[in-house]
Amino acid sequence: MGEVVINAVIFDMDGVLVDSEPLQFEAYAQVMYRYGVELTKKEFIEYWIGKGNLREHLERHQLDVPVAEVRQRKNAVYADLVRRKMRTRPGIIGLLKRLHAEMPTALASSAHEDSVNAVLNRFDLRQYFNVILTGNDVSKNKPDPEIYLLAAKLLHVDPEQCLVFEDSPSGIAAGKAAGMKVFAMPHEFTAGQDLSAADLIISDLRNLRLRLNRK
Repeated sequence: MGEVVINAVIFDMDGVLVDSEPLQFEAYAQVMYRYGVELTKKEFIEYWIGKGNLREHLERHQLDVPVAEVRQRKNAVYADLVRRKMRTRPGIIGLLKRLHAEMPTALASSAHEDSVNAVLNRFDLRQYFNVILTGNDVSKNKPDPEIYLLAAKLLHVDPEQCLVFEDSPSGIAAGKAAGMKVFAMPHEFTAGQDLSAADLIISDLRNLRLRLNRK
């Protein structure tokens, strides 16, 4: 990373901390099916991951149903999947421990706070973050940089001194728009997408030897 100074690290959640995108898809697919919509993996990857919000997704399918109702049903299914199937991404816990001991760290997820809390509670991850932000804390979703700029502000660190870990094109775009360095962590649902805007693409955290230049 040359002479770039990094004084804080910000993590996305879904697909970065946990292998959650397949479970998010499974939960939404089950619930959408109840409303007569067959949510395909292709649509989920193209329109849902790191993009838009639930209201927009329902409107795209012309579903006139309460967002709160759909979210409640999805959360019930997702909570069960989190308990039974969810796993952290290999190497992420060790990285969180090391970085949190060295500098301020934040979680900046576009997901609803219920989904974020389910994951944080399941794996006891709150201890690794000085700041936790969800989609409920901002008015604009990624690729807008709002959530990353807010994270930097709350960490009391200049945006250009922050490193972001992301998994999707929209998340990468948000981090770059905030003026931050971005490392991409592709997975099953984003490996085929264009992640080239990231400063580095990481295939396996277990082999990552990260040395950050600090003030």
